[in-house]
Amino acid sequence: APRYTTVLNPGDVLVNPPWWWHAVENLSASSIGVATRWMTDWESVDGWKTNPLFSALEKLSPHYWKFAIKYYLLGIARRDSDGRLSH
Repeated sequence: APRYTTVLNPGDVLVNPPWWWHAVENLSASSIGVATRWMTDWESVDGWKTNPLFSALEKLSPHYWKFAIKYYLLGIARRDSDGRLSH
């Protein structure tokens, strides 16, 4: 697989396609990194469509179940009048 290297400047954003392996090395002592992940629907997770093996293995993780139970019990998952999840 090819290896890419780049240096980001202030204000730059690095976007990784789904399931791409990556590593980040901060060159200065002060930096900010933000990871964002999102789902379109609780029952239809995008990962299942793009990488079913990873999504199936993910269900073996206790962290997955802790998140799922907390998500359900705290009532974060609320549905609108069309039956879609709203936050």
